[in-house]
Amino acid sequence: MKIHHFGFAVENIEKAINDFKEIFGFEKEKEIVKDKIQGVRIAFLRDFDKKVKIELLEPLDKSSPVYGKKGLLHICFQAKNFEETYKLLRERGFLPVKNPEKAEAIKGGKVSFFYSKEYGLIEIVEIIDES
Repeated sequence: MKIHHFGFAVENIEKAINDFKEIFGFEKEKEIVKDKIQGVRIAFLRDFDKKVKIELLEPLDKSSPVYGKKGLLHICFQAKNFEETYKLLRERGFLPVKNPEKAEAIKGGKVSFFYSKEYGLIEIVEIIDES
């Protein structure tokens, strides 16, 4: 597996995009996606040398899982085999927070979140197409 991105919960996604650009030199990868399944607006940004990707998550409303949260939220790993990784995490004691769901921001690939007392919130992602 490899790290896919670091997820940050934000109150205002446009302000966060601007701050990450002006302060840290990040550039927006693509347009903001409204993901009704996940209950968030999502923007992916990359650093100047394209080695680090971050995900900004703004809640759509009070029912969003990121409502009221701010800052670093999770680390996401790209799974070579999503189902095997999901099973392995469960076997190792990671608690599923959400069952696998399709995510609009990654072209319908599946995502799932796990919690570990030792490591916090972890996301795994299935990449359908990186283009």
